[in-house]
Amino acid sequence: MLTTPIFRPWRPLWDAQLADATRQLDELAKERQKGRQVPPPVHDWSDAQRVLLAAHLAKGRVSSVKFMQDKIEPLLKACVWPRWLLLEAALDHAATSGDLHLSALILRSQIEELDALRTVAIVLSCREQGSWNAEAMANAIQTMTKRVLPRLETKTDEQLIEQATDAATAATRSEPLQRVFDRLSEYVHPNYGSHVLTVRPHGVEAAKVFVEAFVSIYEAFLSLPWAKDGDDSREEPTQRGQTDSRDPYLILADDTIPTLKPAFPGVGEKKWDDAAECFRHRAACENNWAALEDLPTDIEAIRALSANSVPSDSWPEALRTVAGQNRYAFLVAQEHRLAQDAAHLVAGTGLCDDKERLSVLVLVSGLNFAINVTEHKLDLLARQAARLINAENVLGATLAVRSMLEHHAVAIELGDKLRALWERAEKGAPNAPQVAEAFAEAEKQIARVLAGSSQPSEVSSSWRSLWQETIRRPYNVLGPVKALDAAQPGFLKTYGLLSHIVHGTVCTGGDLLGTRSGGSKAGHPMLAQLILNLARLCDTDAILDRQAVSMTVAHRLDVLRRDPSGLGERIKAMNLLEGQKLKPGRDIFGSGTANDPYRFRDGLLYHDAYYHYLAQEGIQVRNRRLEQLSGGFGDRVEAEDGRVLYFLNDKLHLQ
Repeated sequence: MLTTPIFRPWRPLWDAQLADATRQLDELAKERQKGRQVPPPVHDWSDAQRVLLAAHLAKGRVSSVKFMQDKIEPLLKACVWPRWLLLEAALDHAATSGDLHLSALILRSQIEELDALRTVAIVLSCREQGSWNAEAMANAIQTMTKRVLPRLETKTDEQLIEQATDAATAATRSEPLQRVFDRLSEYVHPNYGSHVLTVRPHGVEAAKVFVEAFVSIYEAFLSLPWAKDGDDSREEPTQRGQTDSRDPYLILADDTIPTLKPAFPGVGEKKWDDAAECFRHRAACENNWAALEDLPTDIEAIRALSANSVPSDSWPEALRTVAGQNRYAFLVAQEHRLAQDAAHLVAGTGLCDDKERLSVLVLVSGLNFAINVTEHKLDLLARQAARLINAENVLGATLAVRSMLEHHAVAIELGDKLRALWERAEKGAPNAPQVAEAFAEAEKQIARVLAGSSQPSEVSSSWRSLWQETIRRPYNVLGPVKALDAAQPGFLKTYGLLSHIVHGTVCTGGDLLGTRSGGSKAGHPMLAQLILNLARLCDTDAILDRQAVSMTVAHRLDVLRRDPSGLGERIKAMNLLEGQKLKPGRDIFGSGTANDPYRFRDGLLYHDAYYHYLAQEGIQVRNRRLEQLSGGFGDRVEAEDGRVLYFLNDKLHLQ
């Protein structure tokens, strides 16, 4: 059930920004509260199966009005509810916790769900009014067998990677719904809008979008003929929320996995144990951010909430703890640094004297922001996915995990492209034009991730202004998803399955009604798969897969940033060619002891030189750990042959 005031954590700000416009949110929510909160029962599933088979064999051509009225309509009136109620429960959770990213995902999916529900409304209306067009009715019934009624067959692997959206049904969408659908799309993909929403969720532009979206969606829903039907008092809710005060990751590991894993047999016990351990590790790391000191937290959304006298225990959930505030403050600092660097390059500022130096600054700050904003969103989505899985909300959890897959794939593609461009710069060095060309393309790739957009923005950041002429379209996430499937076979199939669930061609309303044997457990097999998908995305290896390359390139760029003069020569000096020897006294110094650790010459990147030297000398590492040496931090390496070697990272700058 929707909780009022809708979007409670943000309402003090929104009410002040939009005045009377927000009142309609609660009016519509209260009207919706009067209606059904649980799906109606289907008493005879064997009869329902016969009805579905008859409609399927007839290809939707139902000539008997009585058959339509007595057999199909009762089933339809039950099947229209499960998906809507699950989406609504997820929206209530997202809005109450103040999570606008998840809210955008759900509101957008509600618009797509309304596309299917309109078809049902048209069919019911035509039957009641006697305006029976056999061809139109056949098309409508076929649409409903794909999107609303229980499916008679599961999709093949080939069908799962086919497009899940229904363009024909979407074309019937009203102009207000299409407008808010397009605006919400800016917040659900790795686009400019979603990045800005992460940093400035308190902005008036976001408030306008969410208010307009909720109002348009619920006005449309409440106009449907069954929207105001009441519950049968004998019915019990099939949706439960998380009331346990424990960390959602711990609930997932300790309670939910044991409950759901029997629904997905064939998966070895080790995978479930690994997943549980992954979630326990996530829970244990939650407070790492709380230990950070000297981060200014009186910034952006926190400042706005404080200025409006919102009590801290009523803030959005992600900002209620010290750890959450520090994480947010760190991200805001990254964005501010990018904005400052970009402002120097924007034409007309009069600060373009040293474009080579400034371009490197923007590359560094842009890439650092891209890495951190992606991980910030993934962290928020993962936590919400855990909660929604615990609540057995298959649609809400699918939306969160699918969005995580998209961000994961885009991050990997960005890293791969930047690695190739760095290698191009190395090959071109010291030729300045070739290096500049590679760096310009690298900046464009970063800009594609950060500044892509299909919608005009009322307030544009300096970095969007810098790149808006170059990047005019949003990032197409399907490209990175397909590319990743080549390296990780099955990724596209997983993404396709989740897409079909999101768009309603898998886990239709009829599917989620359950069966005589399954009851309310109809979504359990999918929830079990979502647990495994979530664990894979949260695992440390997955984080390294998507960010290690970008972080390496960012480090190299940061070395150049400190002294960007003569970029070509400096890049050439950094490069260690395959087969090239590191010579003592020229490239490497010291004896490798704790008192005289190995050190690499200026110009070499520490980690590149470290691994190169190990390979050159055939040193097999048994154990490696961070060590504080007299000259700073470095590595203590225990080799398989028994030696203990020390390496000083005098390039490491700790701030």
